[in-house]
Formats: sequence, C-alpha cells, structure tokens
Amino acid sequence: MHAPRITLVASLLLLSPVIKAADVRDTLTQLYGGDGITLRDTGVFNHAAHFSEDSLAALNRFSTQALRASAPVVSVDSGLVIEYDPVVEDFVEVSGMLGPMFAERPQTLGEGRVSLGFNYSDTRFSRFDGEDLSDTTVQLSHENVGGPGADVCIGGPPDACYLFENDTVMVDLDIEFTTRLFAAFFDYGLTDRLDVGLMVPVLRTEVDVRAEAYVVEDPTRQFLPRTLHAFDVTGNDGDGPVSRARESHTGIGDVLLRSKYHLLGDERYKVSVAAHLRLPTGDYRQLQGTGRLGGRLSLLAAAVWPLGNGTRLSPHLNVTADLNNSADGTDQAQLVAGIDWGIRAFGAEASVSADLLVRTNISHRGRSSDTLADFAVGAKWRAGASGTVFFGTRIPVNRNRGLRPDVVFELGGQVSF
Repeated sequence: MHAPRITLVASLLLLSPVIKAADVRDTLTQLYGGDGITLRDTGVFNHAAHFSEDSLAALNRFSTQALRASAPVVSVDSGLVIEYDPVVEDFVEVSGMLGPMFAERPQTLGEGRVSLGFNYSDTRFSRFDGEDLSDTTVQLSHENVGGPGADVCIGGPPDACYLFENDTVMVDLDIEFTTRLFAAFFDYGLTDRLDVGLMVPVLRTEVDVRAEAYVVEDPTRQFLPRTLHAFDVTGNDGDGPVSRARESHTGIGDVLLRSKYHLLGDERYKVSVAAHLRLPTGDYRQLQGTGRLGGRLSLLAAAVWPLGNGTRLSPHLNVTADLNNSADGTDQAQLVAGIDWGIRAFGAEASVSADLLVRTNISHRGRSSDTLADFAVGAKWRAGASGTVFFGTRIPVNRNRGLRPDVVFELGGQVSF
C-alpha cells in the first residue's frame, strides 16, 4: 500500500523539492525534511492523497515580498554644510544646518572635501499583508482526484460515505525574518557643484520558521470506521506534525555608486539632481541583493528659513524614480517630504528631523501598484570639530501592506574634512 501524502510542495519558494535548500530565501522548503509532508500509512486503501499547490499562494507571496524586502538606508550626506561666503571670498561652514537623517539634501560638499561615515539598522519583520508572522496559517486543500464535478467518497453509498476530498491540512507557521545592515560610505567633492561617492553595505539575513500541522476531517468521516489522513507523532511512519527550519547568511549587499549635481539656488533654497548606479554584488538567494543592475534618479530640493540665534528651519523634498530595485524587477516611485530644525542640544549643535517616506510600485509584471508609507524621526549631533552622530527610527504608517516591521531603529556617524 502507498502511504497517503500531503504535498507541501517545494514550489513554496520556487525550487525542486528533492533539493534541500541552503539559501536563506528557501528556508521554508526545508520543513518536514524538504520532500513534502508524508502522512502515516493507515492501511485503508492504496491511493496517494494529494493536496492542492494553489493553497500555498499566501506563502508564495511571502517569498516574493521577502525577495523584494531591503533594510532601509539612512541619508549618507555629510552633517556639515559648506557655502561660499563672498565677504571672505572662500567656502565656510554654515552653522545650524546638520541636515535631515532620512532625506538626501541638495547641498554639495565643496571641491576637494571628503565625507566618510557609516550607518547601522536592525529590522525584524513582523507582519505580512496585515497578518502576524508569528501566527500565520496556511490551508492545504485536497486535490480533486475524480476530476471536475466528481465527488469521490468511500465507505458506503453516496448518502452515507466519507467525502475524504474535503479533508484539509492546516499548517500554523511562526516565521522570524530579520535583516541587519552595516553600510560604509565615502563622498568626494569633485567640483563645487558635483559630488561623487560610494556606499558598500554588509548585511546579515536570518529566517527561522517553526511549523505545526494538523488534519481537519470532513464531518462525513463518521461513515468510515478508520482514520485516513493522520500525522505520526513519533515521526517513524510518516512526518510528525511539528517541523523547524533555520538559515542565515552574512555578506556584501548591492554596492551603490553615487553622484549629485547642484543645479541652482542661493542661501534661501537649493535644487540638485542625484544619480545612483546599483551594482548586483549582493546575493539575491540570500535576500541580500537584487541580482540585477539598477539605478535611481532623484530631484532634491530644500529651503532655509533662519529663526535667529543661529537656528534654522529647513523643509526638504526628494522625488525619486528607482529602477530594478528588487529581485523581481520592480520599478518604484519614491517620495520623501519633511522638515529639519537646527538647534542646540546638550551643549552642542544638533538637528531634529521628521519625514514622511512613501514608495509605490510603478511596474511589477502588470500587477497593481503597492504603496508603502513610513513616518520617520531622527536627530543629529555635532561630534568634535568635523563629525556628526545620528540616531533615528522609522514606523510603518500602513502596516497591513506587504512585508513590514513594527519599528526600525538606526544609528551612525560621519566625519568630513
């Protein structure tokens, strides 16, 4: 006799079930031995019961979102602003302007100046399309073995038999998906108007999944004296109901080549354009890169409103087109709008900023666009004569869309000379 089987197919994450995955993106395929769920042989009849792959659509969506998820990167602008002073006929530092944390500002460094820095963020994703990742349930439905319109049953006449095709398997999942990002960056003022730079991210991605499955029998089971679909709690004759899989990886993400050109402006406002080229250096199989050459073009604008006593208020705006920003080739439109306030805190020059960050898909294989919004606050402090340190947090506004964390904390530092 053949043991009845429920096929928890490895197309769960688009790989063959006969290969035990070692990549982070394929962690789910390792559940239940990586070859599907095998129920114990109840000895009822020699038929292999199959359950529909279509029922795994929810987890396939999770896989797609995971491939597109990336740890947020804070602004990599220098915390110091240099402007030309016609009185002294030289470039001088402007006080009260450390700048925002989550937006790129239009000011350039100045010819020959260098900015070095880093930022770190730790993101634990907690929700997927509004559902708690620690309490996600997938239902596997039985295949229609008799063909369309046929209700196959056993144990008696049609009015008193077991409609075993109505049995389902429920899989409760507790999924932990975490990304940790350390990014080092370098910017150089090639001219007074043109900056060029480089950012190298190092990421650690971790996926930890615990699954607990159980059979829900159709009420017509009463017409069959024996159990047809059942797990083996010992794991000796078929799979046990509980399984766990974990994978993690640390590596370099997609390296970013940066440039920014100051178009126009004076002491009251600035307008610049920025162009970034993203190299496919990160391994998308480890959820650490897109696997595609990509890029982005941004329009950057900011105004400066002096408030007296060396303090300034500065509204800012970034409008960006981001091409091939994910493993599935998604293009996005992104908007960052906010304000930063230059103040003094703890005896040092500081800046406090608040931003709304919105990104929406403008192409994704013909699907409708998904819009994600975050609210972010950050603070920068002057550290010594030429450095800054910063700390900030991002909070999702629409938590019920996509793969989302509850909150993200970020910190970093920069030095300019």
